[in-house]
Amino acid sequence: INKHHENVARLNELGYVSAFTAARGADVDPLSEATYFHYRKRERPFHLDHVFLPEPWADGIEVEIGSYDDWIAPKISDHTPVVVDVEPRQ
Repeated sequence: INKHHENVARLNELGYVSAFTAARGADVDPLSEATYFHYRKRERPFHLDHVFLPEPWADGIEVEIGSYDDWIAPKISDHTPVVVDVEPRQ
């Protein structure tokens, strides 16, 4: 976990921000929208997949995380997609 925090801090220093945090806010627990399920088990969620983008792009972005039922249950993947729309339709 320390390495993750170090990497995020370095990306922030370079002017990049987490798309998830920019869209959801810093108070939202990433595990509430997991992107990986260990051994495809719903009870083993992790938020492993991250998108970082230049801070000026982050205003008004939308982030969609695929669902367990659409991706994991049918064994398409053990990860769900993370889709970032930097120019959402109004």
